[in-house]
Parts: sequence; structure tokens; C-alpha cells
Amino acid sequence: MKRILIISYEFPPVVGGAGSVARDLAIGLSKEAEVHLLTEWRSPEETEKRKIDGYVLHEVKSRRGIRPINYWNYIKGMDLDSFHRIIINDARASMVAALFFPEQLLERTVVYIHGREPEEVIVNPGRIRKLMRYPQRYERFLKGSRKIVSVSNYMKEKIMATGIDIDSSKIEVIYNGIEERKFNPRESSLREAYNISPEKTILLSVSRIVREKGYEEMAEIFKEVCERDENVHWVVAGNGGYLEELRRRIEGWNLGDKVTFLGGVPREQLPEIYSGGDLYWLLSNFDEALGLTYLEARFCGTPALARNKSGERETIEEGVTGHLADSDEDAIEYILGREYLELRDIDKAVEGYRLADSIKKMKEVLEI
Repeated sequence: MKRILIISYEFPPVVGGAGSVARDLAIGLSKEAEVHLLTEWRSPEETEKRKIDGYVLHEVKSRRGIRPINYWNYIKGMDLDSFHRIIINDARASMVAALFFPEQLLERTVVYIHGREPEEVIVNPGRIRKLMRYPQRYERFLKGSRKIVSVSNYMKEKIMATGIDIDSSKIEVIYNGIEERKFNPRESSLREAYNISPEKTILLSVSRIVREKGYEEMAEIFKEVCERDENVHWVVAGNGGYLEELRRRIEGWNLGDKVTFLGGVPREQLPEIYSGGDLYWLLSNFDEALGLTYLEARFCGTPALARNKSGERETIEEGVTGHLADSDEDAIEYILGREYLELRDIDKAVEGYRLADSIKKMKEVLEI
């Protein structure tokens, strides 16, 4: 049985999309290989939560400022020659590999790129990274690696647009798959639990509550929707730095009875939340690499509304699983028009987005 090493600073129960991918890879690949997972130590309690049969867990206690050195010192002590492939799963793990991996190790390395790495490292690296010559080291890392995995075609285009001399065939697009066993349509008590009347259309948002996710504009849109139609209710799940400001704006407009804030929701409860919504909407201002929450809603049978840009275009099939809005006014008209209530069997339109599909493609990349 071949051995695989996954290096990921993020890992559940710490929240983060890259961490969820690391967990899914560790579990999915362990059926075909001996998987070792190296991540950050958090606490004895979290270590216990992370222990899942099927893979070997390694944890590093690192310090900010010297974290790459801490990781490399641990990695050097492992039997690296025994690993068939090494997966570098997130930006912090990439820094370790870019700074310290020799060429012979890079030849067995597969790099996952999830989000803003091309801009933050190559295009706008910042003063400290420039002093470290990190853009040059990162480019050496990408060029020397065996394969690069991009989470969307949009992300692949961004990588190529940096000007790094990489053949496009080296970049494999693998969507972050959704596990059907966990995300599927089900009975939801959302209305009953929060006393939302049957005639109300439930608009649902699940994310970090930060301004960049579009909540400032979404609040304005919701205000206008309410002025034109009182039969709407917005359910917001998540925490973040913009949450209190969002609450203040809603209360200031006397819309408090039309918005329910759930706060942080355990991941295992999300399918019921998604299933209880009539429309999932998130008008993010980030250039999302993919947008997992749109797919999670899709798997639970709930149509989605997003901006017509970036990776969102790969998560919503126009008129089948939702709508891509060209403007705020377009979003308002779509919400008020309620065509999404007529969409059926959205959860069946999941070909290519299943976790099993992603794991299968990853096995081909890893040659196991």
C-alpha cells in the first residue's frame, strides 16, 4: 500500500474550506493508501476530535514568525523517502515547501491552490514577502512540483494569468466535492423553530459575516425587497466582524422581525438549515475560487443566487439550480419574481460535484 503525506495548517474542527478539503482527502484516500496527515496542534481536546480511523495524525506546535521552520523541523524527522506523494494543501503549507523542499522532494509533491495565492504571492506580494524573495521561491515551488490542483477553472485561469512559466496541462481542475451522505434534502424545522409563517419566502445566507462577503449590499437589497413585498424573511447563519454592524442596520430600518440571526451553526446541522430555505443567496464581493456554500445548498435541493462572476459561475447552472445576477437590481427582481420556487430536483444536478468524483480524480493525479 502506497503512503501519502498531506500537509495542511488548517484542519477541523478549526473552520476553513482548505481544512475541510484536507479532512475529506485524508478519509477518502485512506481506503487506497496509508495516509499521514500533518497539521497544527491546537489543544488536547481538539486532538481527540481529529482522531478518525483510517489515517495517521501528526501535529506540530508552531510559533508565529517561525512557523515554517517549526514545520520543516518536524517534516525532516519523518521518513520522507517512504511517501509516494506529498500533498501541500494550503497557503501556510505552501510556504514550508517553497522555502525548504529540495527539488527531489518537489518531484513527488502535489500542490492544492484554493483561493487568493496567485494575487497575494505573485501579483501583490507585500514588502516582507519581497524581502524574503518569496515570489521567486513560490514560483520555483510551483514549477518544480509534480502537479498543481486548482479548485475551479476560474482559479486555473488566475494561475496562468500570473505569467508563471507553467504548462496548463500541469494544472488539474478538481472541484471541492460535496458528500451526498451528509448534504441532501431533508425535513427542516427552520420555520417552526423561529416562528416564520408559511407565507414568508425564506432567504438564507451561510458564511462568515464580513463586509467583503457582500452583506452591506445585501442588507440594502433586502431593505428594498421588504419595501416592495412584506412576505420575505432573511435567515443569516454565521459569525464575523460585520455581524454587529449588520444587526444595527437591520434594527435601524425596523426590520428586526424580518431577519433571524442564527450565529455559528455546527456543520452537521447545516443540511437541515439549507433544506429549510427557499433561496440561498450570497452576493460576495470576493472573487470566490469556487463557493462551496452554493454547492451545499444545491445538494440540499435549495436554489442559489450569486453574482455573475468568478468561480460562482461554476457552481450555479442558470435557470436550473439558480441565478447569476448581473447587478443588485437584477438580484432584487429575481428575489421578488420567485421563479426559484418552481425549480425542481436541484439536488439531482450534482454530476461532477460529488466528493466521490473529487476523490476519484485525485487518485488519478496521485497515481494510486
